[in-house]
Amino acid sequence: MGAVDCFAALATGILSNFSNGGAKITGVRTATIPDEFGLRIAPRRRVHACRVIWRTDDALGVQFTDPPGSAATRRTARREREPTA
Repeated sequence: MGAVDCFAALATGILSNFSNGGAKITGVRTATIPDEFGLRIAPRRRVHACRVIWRTDDALGVQFTDPPGSAATRRTARREREPTA
């Protein structure tokens, strides 16, 4: 398990059943999570592009739509760490 930040919806939840292809996220109001979003996984802050595959009132299953370690994933994580002027 790990902490999750669905930054597109500004929601924080708990990650479980994590694999290379997707994950289950609990502890969020799933109605507030869009069908596609960026998922930042602490502590590394790597961002994964995700698509919701299923949802209930308090959990959702997501599929990662970008390959792990992709350039887009690294750019997004780096941009979030950079200070703003």
